[in-house]
Amino acid sequence: MPLKALKCPVCGERVAFKVTKDVVKDAAQFPVPFEVIHGDHTFTVYLDSGLLISRISPSTTDPAPVESP
Repeated sequence: MPLKALKCPVCGERVAFKVTKDVVKDAAQFPVPFEVIHGDHTFTVYLDSGLLISRISPSTTDPAPVESP
């Protein structure tokens, strides 16, 4: 299970989270939104087929992102 770490776009703190290949396994298109819960806020990372982060957003309008474990 790959561990990702980045600077939170909401509060600026460093945050680490785990993501598995299951997140992108059945994706019809990429990037796939993945919601990360960080304290009292959330942000969305968009993952390509290799689980690389293609962009980060403090919020999303995309339907049904996958929540971090």
